[in-house]
Amino acid sequence: MTRTKEQREQMARAFVCIGALAVTVSVFTPWHAEKMTNICETDAHGAAVPDRHVDGVLRYFERSYYLERAHADNVVIDRCGGKAGCEIPDETFRQFTGATAQAEFCGQRLSKLDVSGTVAFQLTQDGLDRQYQNSRIATRWTGETCLVMGGLLLLWFRRRR
Repeated sequence: MTRTKEQREQMARAFVCIGALAVTVSVFTPWHAEKMTNICETDAHGAAVPDRHVDGVLRYFERSYYLERAHADNVVIDRCGGKAGCEIPDETFRQFTGATAQAEFCGQRLSKLDVSGTVAFQLTQDGLDRQYQNSRIATRWTGETCLVMGGLLLLWFRRRR
């Protein structure tokens, strides 16, 4: 077997190993969603008690939402720009850019965003649980895809010998 064929088989085995590791981690690791009480203070109803309020105009630039404030520094409220697993997951959120908004923070984390009198985002335990579940599913799906790709590549390389 030539060196390039060996390298191809090693690459396929690496896909299988990475896939197996990802599936194992997603299935057997006892992951738990982050608890609201670990993120910030909560009231008797379990709602976040903010420690900072920021008013401004909602803007979007290079996959980041931020509040533009007159005579003060701008405040970034989300760096993902609508990707899954981020604080503000909805791409249609861009329709609110240019509107006045008020953000509440627990430390550095956005806990509530009110845009033109409408609550556009609120940090809840259900939301944290959903975010955790989505990341676990994504890890498992990625692992299964790597396993299948690696297995098919190994079969294909070995049949071509």
